[in-house]
Amino acid sequence: MRKHLPIFLLLFFVQIAVDAQHALLDSFRLVLQKETDPVKKADIYYEIALEAMEMDLDVAFRCADTLESMSKSARYPIGQARAMGIRGTASKDKGDFEAAMRIFKDELAFRRKIEDPKGLGKVYNNIGATFGDLYQPDSAVTYYLKAVDIYEKLGDHTNIASAYSNIGNLYRDQKAHDKAITYLEKALKIRLEHGEEKKSIYTYNNLAVAYGSKGDLDKAMEYSNKGVEIALKYGNKYVAGVILGGICHLLHKQGRNREAIPFGERSVEYLEAVNRKANLVFLLVNLAGVYNTLGQPEVALEKRAMPSCWKPTRPTRWKFITRK
Repeated sequence: MRKHLPIFLLLFFVQIAVDAQHALLDSFRLVLQKETDPVKKADIYYEIALEAMEMDLDVAFRCADTLESMSKSARYPIGQARAMGIRGTASKDKGDFEAAMRIFKDELAFRRKIEDPKGLGKVYNNIGATFGDLYQPDSAVTYYLKAVDIYEKLGDHTNIASAYSNIGNLYRDQKAHDKAITYLEKALKIRLEHGEEKKSIYTYNNLAVAYGSKGDLDKAMEYSNKGVEIALKYGNKYVAGVILGGICHLLHKQGRNREAIPFGERSVEYLEAVNRKANLVFLLVNLAGVYNTLGQPEVALEKRAMPSCWKPTRPTRWKFITRK
């Protein structure tokens, strides 16, 4: 049986964990305190959980437990489904893809039961992304297209952009670089046309990865720098850390190893701060290569060392971000 933290105690813990978004969470907390309707309280708390998930995955699981408890008390099935989605996404981001898939498929059945089409689209998108992480591209495309079909019927521009971005990422994995960039550029255009600068940071990262894979390093650096700028504007250390790690990788590929080091070290700092061990694997291996090339093997060995409790579940790479 899960034990649920009192809501305001958990909110306090969340605020400590995500200091970069202190003001935003403070604002949510004040609104939550004034709200009396239990369904609206659950909706507000869901937004808090999404912000927390960007900053610390362990906090995200606790937020999901609290949201589930609140939603059951309010007899609010959409809130319960959202709690499942948070758990699935956090499991996926920790690299536990099998657990994520189990949760998402349970969520899919639940969303069907409560007849929630928008929620179904989100689950299809998440299942597609998880199949992508498991290197099952045919299954990934099937679920992405299911998501696009729903979102187009609903006129949901935000999630159409997410689906296009994820399809682009999948094409990149198949080395179809031009197709990948076409879908990612479409996703970015939708984001910017509909005032979604904050969410555009994920697409900037993905475009940087796609251009880097194609060998267009100047364009990759352009998108990387823009993504970092916007991520830090919104206090998102997770995405800033991923992109900075990508810049480190690009500079290393160009032989500009001394320039790469500060980007890599800042990336480590940000990703450690937000408890993103799965993303640290690629970065630390890459930094080890940088130091080894510079004739500093002792530092390289130090960078390659990961905590004994961490076992990567897949080969490392400059990571796409598929949720948004």
